[in-house]
Amino acid sequence: MIDPFVEQQRGLMDDLERRAASGALRVDIDKPVLLVWGRGDPVFPLEQGERLAHYAGPHARLVIIEDAAHAPNLEHPEAFERAVAPFLAE
Repeated sequence: MIDPFVEQQRGLMDDLERRAASGALRVDIDKPVLLVWGRGDPVFPLEQGERLAHYAGPHARLVIIEDAAHAPNLEHPEAFERAVAPFLAE
């Protein structure tokens, strides 16, 4: 699904982080934000998810799916649902 475009995806995330860190991109969001991340993501390491959650502001919540990689919604749909359902119910 992502193999042909891994470097491009990493480049996009790196650019997003650089812009957010420099203040050139305002990503502080005043609405609830849920980030669901696979601990073993080979494309976007967990550290990037943690930084993204930080840049998204105080309303951001990061949920880590332990045994997932890049597609936690497909790899562990039950865990993904347990993360997303309460967020949507709020």
